[in-house]
Amino acid sequence: MLLLPAGTFLMGAPYDKAVSATKRPVRQITRDSFLLDEYELTRKKWSRVIGKNPAYFCGDDSPVEQVSGTDC
Repeated sequence: MLLLPAGTFLMGAPYDKAVSATKRPVRQITRDSFLLDEYELTRKKWSRVIGKNPAYFCGDDSPVEQVSGTDC
């Protein structure tokens, strides 16, 4: 596991540069430190543990997607 330190950063885009409404306005984000696994969880590993593959895209060695943080 990797420790990602707490920090603050700007997220978003100025109104005149935004591609979509979800990317504006620019706002300051502050987050606590957290642990992140160093390795991706593949669909193959997810299926072995959970018993099903919720992934939309194909490929056993690709990262699992279409799961919530709660599911993880």
